[in-house]
Amino acid sequence: MAPEVARPGGDAQPAPRPVERTDSFCLTCHGDPGMTARAVSGRVVSMYVDSRVLRDSAHSRLDCATCHTGLDRHPDEPASTGAVDRAAAAVVMCESCHVAASSGYGESVHGAPVLTGTGAGATCIDCHATDAAGHATARLAGVPSGTLAESVAGNCGSCHKGAFDTYRMTAHSQLVRFGDGARAATCSSCHGAHAIVAAGSGALTPANLAPVCQQCHDGAGAKFAEAWRGHEASASPAGLAEGLHKGVIALMALCLAFGLAHTTIDFVRRPRRPWGGSR
Repeated sequence: MAPEVARPGGDAQPAPRPVERTDSFCLTCHGDPGMTARAVSGRVVSMYVDSRVLRDSAHSRLDCATCHTGLDRHPDEPASTGAVDRAAAAVVMCESCHVAASSGYGESVHGAPVLTGTGAGATCIDCHATDAAGHATARLAGVPSGTLAESVAGNCGSCHKGAFDTYRMTAHSQLVRFGDGARAATCSSCHGAHAIVAAGSGALTPANLAPVCQQCHDGAGAKFAEAWRGHEASASPAGLAEGLHKGVIALMALCLAFGLAHTTIDFVRRPRRPWGGSR
């Protein structure tokens, strides 16, 4: 039984029980597809949480309150604090569990702008979830090794479209898509997974590029690295080889077209026997 408290001038009344903050309790409101809220910026955002998406995510075994802490009051009640930088707060929350993965993120080209408020950057949710709220967090363990590299490249390409388009012209991308995807180089192979290095800085400057290449190419030296100055081979001394490669493809296509045209003309002009056979 609940403990009783005495009220002045009245009978003893049951003490109020604290509300049990379970996922079912949260979904009482957030399970409504029409639920919205107005952000600090004035933009109306959806507060709907699809329980099926959450169930299939990497965080399916976590309670809502594991990530959404400090929710002791109803959103309609006056808040005791001002606006919160939700992007930075979300990153800090992820880091509380994913300590190893977050190492170096704060100083990276993705993390520094978010945590210092100097730019947009990229948060954990931007890369690991397919929805803006982060409830559809992907299970990396469930992605086959042969397709992980292509998934990473496509994910990066959602923001870095220009770099992605040129990357797909390289031998690295062709091996990812048509060869051994488990060993092929994708974006994170050179730029890093969480301690992201921008092109032309740090380890990705021309003078420091050789050790990066050596991660996959044994014995790669400075001259080897000089042949790679961008995602597109034509941007480097390897452009001649790329041009020859395209020329061979064009020659093969021309020969195939000529052979097909010759066969078609020969078939049309060849005399036929009455019963359909050739003479």
